[in-house]
Amino acid sequence: MPDPGRARPRPPSVASATPARIRSMQDAESRRAELERQSGEWRSCERCALAATRTQVVVGSGDADADLMFVGEAPGFHEDRQGVPFVGQAGKLLEGLLEGIGLTRERVYIANVLKCRPPGNRDPQPDEIEA
Repeated sequence: MPDPGRARPRPPSVASATPARIRSMQDAESRRAELERQSGEWRSCERCALAATRTQVVVGSGDADADLMFVGEAPGFHEDRQGVPFVGQAGKLLEGLLEGIGLTRERVYIANVLKCRPPGNRDPQPDEIEA
């Protein structure tokens, strides 16, 4: 028979649902929703000439709430084809570096300054960065 003077531990989901944690979870959900909304805008962006030459828009990938974010200049050939940042040689290098510190792509957020590939993999132009 259980001791009535001894408190039963609450299930982890209830025990960890403090008001601050609930707010934090709501904030994270709100940030993810805003990022998804913004991604939709990027996919239809035509603010600069890169829209005419891209295969697709390359938005960020990984954990949008990660403590660590990697930002590259612009998508390359493979990124433009697959729609995912850092999937070419730079991506393989990044994955190896992440593995070396016990992380995976899924535990960080990876994005580029530009969402469209500049022709010939040239450096981004100021007006493209601004757009």
